[in-house]
Amino acid sequence: MALVDFQHGVDAGCDVIEVVDVATRRQVLFVPEVGCSVDACLIRCERATDLVVNEYGSVSWIVTRSSFHNSPASIEVHMVSISGASDLLDSSLSIVLGSLQLAPGGDITWFDRGQAMYAKLVGPTHP
Repeated sequence: MALVDFQHGVDAGCDVIEVVDVATRRQVLFVPEVGCSVDACLIRCERATDLVVNEYGSVSWIVTRSSFHNSPASIEVHMVSISGASDLLDSSLSIVLGSLQLAPGGDITWFDRGQAMYAKLVGPTHP
């Protein structure tokens, strides 16, 4: 199971991703600061969405970054493997929010510029 949680301070906070092995109730992956916001999104707003997790515990998500007027300044697709290796897979204002999915065989898919994009969401033995 994977979830996005929000850790906050007085006037800022960050989304974090936690992956938990439900059978053992053990945290297998923690990804800090996947998106951070300042002053309740009045100055900077970053939000993690579209979280997917594979059978090994590797995760992928989309993060949106917007500024003062809340119009997206960037949209990115990220991945972190269970080994902790991370990768920025795509960055474009044309990425479709809500389109990230886990496909058969361990691939992830999303839409950008009207086209389906693919990447391998790796397991524990891959870098």
